[in-house]
Amino acid sequence: MKKQFSEQPKSCPCCSTAVIYSNRTRNINIQATCDELIKRCSNGEMNVIRGDCPIDMMVGLLEADTVYTIVHFLHCNVCGKTIFWGACIRGAPIYKVVERDAVDKWRWEDKRKYWLK
Repeated sequence: MKKQFSEQPKSCPCCSTAVIYSNRTRNINIQATCDELIKRCSNGEMNVIRGDCPIDMMVGLLEADTVYTIVHFLHCNVCGKTIFWGACIRGAPIYKVVERDAVDKWRWEDKRKYWLK
């Protein structure tokens, strides 16, 4: 039986280009990436499915050092992918494609006490 190879999906011009890296370290630049995601959500290319806080408050909460991790799940309206975007005060940020049910499987913690003050 002959193996069939499928063509790899092409990169999405929206969600695959939202991550901004630092030139020196090749680490994800959290502020610049948040700014890109906010812009893409504002113009309708992406939307937040669920998150620990409003996405525009993510960097401020991390800088305040009141929570350890902050995560968001986003939907790309261009390609349909679900994106996990997370950062913590002591570790590398994560931006990756996940299955849609990952949103429901996440162990959500009510963090409103940190940002509703």
